[in-house]
Amino acid sequence: MGTIDISIEQMVHNPINGTQADIEWGMLVPKENSGLVLLGPDSRRFGISMIHSLHCLDRLRKAIKAKPTSPSGQYHIQHCFNYIRQMVLCAADTRLDPFSGVSREETPVSDRRMSQYTCRDWLAVYQAMNNP
Repeated sequence: MGTIDISIEQMVHNPINGTQADIEWGMLVPKENSGLVLLGPDSRRFGISMIHSLHCLDRLRKAIKAKPTSPSGQYHIQHCFNYIRQMVLCAADTRLDPFSGVSREETPVSDRRMSQYTCRDWLAVYQAMNNP
C-alpha cells in the first residue's frame, strides 16, 4: 500500500451538523457493502478497520446531535467509543504535535510545517475493497 503526505490543520471540514455534514460523512462508508468484504469459500464477512472506525465516528457525531434512546442504540455508542479508544491505543502514534489552542489564529506559522504526516493511502483501501 502506498503513502500520502498530508498536513494536519485545524480546519472545518466534515462538520458535525447539517445536511452537508450528513452527505460528507455518509460518503466515507460505502453504501454498497458497508465496508464489508467476503472472503473464502464460505464468503465469510470481514469488516475493514478503517471503515469501521469511520462508521463509529459518524455514530458518535450523530449521538452528539441526538442521544440514542433505545438500548441497542446506546450499546452501539458504547461499542463505538470503546472501538475508537482501542484503535488509538493500537496505533500508539508518539509523534509530537505542536499545541496550537482552539483557533487557527493561535497557531504560529512556524508550527504548521511540523504538522506534516506521511499516512497510508486510504484511497487505496477503498479501491482494494471495491475491486477484490
